[in-house]
Amino acid sequence: MHLSQQEFKAFVQENSENRRLSSKKLVTVWTAHTKQSISAITMCQNLKKVGLTSCIPRKKPTMTEVHCQAHL
Repeated sequence: MHLSQQEFKAFVQENSENRRLSSKKLVTVWTAHTKQSISAITMCQNLKKVGLTSCIPRKKPTMTEVHCQAHL
């Protein structure tokens, strides 16, 4: 199913506080909002068109003994 660009941009702006939702959860929100079902792949493709790409945050580095001593 093809989504209109304006409709999708409006949806993204409304849900901007939910930045960390997975694509599957965004599909659930989209389906509840518009009564149109789409796949998670379609959601990802449309997010990329709007300029939003996925990323995995880096893990925090472990503290060495030197860092632990400096905190004390």
